Amino acid sequence: EYFTESNAKCTMAPGDLLNLAESRTNSIRTNDPAVVHELVAQTLEGIVYKVPFGYWNRRVRIVTNALNSSQLRVGREQRKKYERKLLEFMEWVKKERGFGLYQCESCGGRWKSGFSYEEIQQQCLQCGTFNKPYRIQDLESTDAREAREKGEPIPRDQQGPSTRAGADPKGKGKGKSKGKGK
Repeated sequence: EYFTESNAKCTMAPGDLLNLAESRTNSIRTNDPAVVHELVAQTLEGIVYKVPFGYWNRRVRIVTNALNSSQLRVGREQRKKYERKLLEFMEWVKKERGFGLYQCESCGGRWKSGFSYEEIQQQCLQCGTFNKPYRIQDLESTDAREAREKGEPIPRDQQGPSTRAGADPKGKGKGKSKGKGK
């Protein structure tokens, strides 16, 4: 939620708020007026406390940039609060990462990546355009991998990669598959 110039209360989509926070954090300078620093701090407050569940990797990147490399003036107590939330977010980043399947919208090139996040684009190696994954599967746990390698049955709670947001539940992505047919 935020207030417009006419003091009307509005709601902003999480992705838009993250974009706004990132651009404000990158643009702030030490000699900007205090009111500008307060505005950027309020925007950070929004991504730290108001954005619903998710967007962990992006939130970590923005808050880390705000605390370390931007020229934002933040009080000591506020900095401590952000640092505590940053640690909490970093725990979630580990869980958010997945195995992504990509297909370039420009050239049709396909690739896989073990470092995929739903909201983070990767660059096509053939044409250079950025694309989001069309499917993300959960990473295999160490226990599940060891059981699979030994030929033992995989514990029920660790079976097979599950598909996450942005993917077709039937496992069909865009374009043709290069694998063997059914």
